[in-house]
Amino acid sequence: MKKGVIRSLVILLLFVFIAVLIPEHDSEAATRGTGMYFVSGKWRYYENGTYTKITSVVKGTVDGESGWWYVRNGVLTRVTIVAKNENGWFYCKNGKVDFTYKGFGKNSKVWLYCVNGKANLNANGLYMGTVDGVTANWYVQNGKVKFINTVAKNSSGWWAVRKGKVDYSFTGICSNEYGSWYCKNGKVDFDYTGFAQCSSGWFFIKNGKVDTSFNGLYNGTVNGTNGRWYVVKGKVQFKTLIVDYAGDKALVVKGVVKTTFNGFYTYDGTTWYIENGYVDTDRKDIIKGNVAGTTAWWFVNNGKVEYSTLLASNSNGTWYIRNGKVDFSFTGYYVYNGERFYIEGGKVIRDGIENAMISKAQNYYSKTGYLILVDREHSKVMVLKGSSYNWERLYYWDCNCGAEETETPTGEFTVGIKLLYFGPEDEYRCWYASQIYGDVLFHSVLYDPDDAPNVIIDGRLGQNNSHGCVRLAIENAKWIYDNISSGTKVVIY
Repeated sequence: MKKGVIRSLVILLLFVFIAVLIPEHDSEAATRGTGMYFVSGKWRYYENGTYTKITSVVKGTVDGESGWWYVRNGVLTRVTIVAKNENGWFYCKNGKVDFTYKGFGKNSKVWLYCVNGKANLNANGLYMGTVDGVTANWYVQNGKVKFINTVAKNSSGWWAVRKGKVDYSFTGICSNEYGSWYCKNGKVDFDYTGFAQCSSGWFFIKNGKVDTSFNGLYNGTVNGTNGRWYVVKGKVQFKTLIVDYAGDKALVVKGVVKTTFNGFYTYDGTTWYIENGYVDTDRKDIIKGNVAGTTAWWFVNNGKVEYSTLLASNSNGTWYIRNGKVDFSFTGYYVYNGERFYIEGGKVIRDGIENAMISKAQNYYSKTGYLILVDREHSKVMVLKGSSYNWERLYYWDCNCGAEETETPTGEFTVGIKLLYFGPEDEYRCWYASQIYGDVLFHSVLYDPDDAPNVIIDGRLGQNNSHGCVRLAIENAKWIYDNISSGTKVVIY
């Protein structure tokens, strides 16, 4: 009895199962065409009368409402989704395609940008809408939202995209396929030229873009420090070295020109003299400083220490240089460039021009016990004391003789009258004038036309640019004015 009941129940359940899962076998199946039909409590999709278990977007009428519907395994599914058929991807709201919809929708994998209910797979750029509950300008490629970092364009500019959407709070460097860009408050700032930072370092920006072609020094602010920074291929190099750029040779310390540095610095086997961070490559001088632990007076030629043995000059005189530095221990004669010089304590007491003037003076007579020689070629004046063949050098000065069109005359002359000063009243004044010949005088360099020599107008010496007179430093002109009497021989050659 029990076995018969159980068998009957199993058979009944089997018929129910067949009726539910295989509705096309019901009695009305033969009357159905292609579309949506309500069968066994659900809206199902039939094609040519056959229940079709597809997942797609299909056309039909549901509850008296015609449209396109989302079916999953052939059954209408009331969800909001972007679903596909042979015509594309469609935005379905509560199971029905919404052809009025413009915005974003999601299928099982990605978010798609939809227009008039259909995913626009040609859409590229930035589009406003809501994705995962966040309303923003989203970055779209081929209709799909790309959750990447890039720089993208819309009608109002280029923007920093962070994790797929425009980040209006972002200030820094962001990249796309065209390069790396400086963004301020999310937008590329094409007016900006300077430095900016990203995770891989500090970079030089020109007109809003990282300039990878730039190599050299550029003024700006890096890590809060304003200075001239060393850049290679657009990136700040935090190195210490000597850099050549645009005619400058600079000491760079940890990436920036060290403008507070003054002294000697050795780099790559060469020792340079640095002044305010830069090398003066035209400088030729003797300068005191420390090189490799040795403090001395070093010979600098073209801005670098020259380790030679020679004679060189600075404002204090001419010196004997041995292995690049003044040798104060040397006293004696030294032949340099074919001329013989006497050196005392490292300093040249007489140079070749000076020796020549002393030698030349011996042949002249002056009745006052003083003799003055003027060497126009070398712009030198020498005052000697003594007598013929026994003249001794007293002073040796720089001077200015006449320019080419107003040459100082050559010959033998005697000192004449003296003037405390002269010159056009509103132009300049020359002080302590001693006549040589006619209107050719020894006098000071040019001063303002004041009652006292306070402001120099033209203080140049060592070159020929006067109107024919012999210009001297004011203290030297005064010495002649005070000490050389009329009748003293002057030889100009």
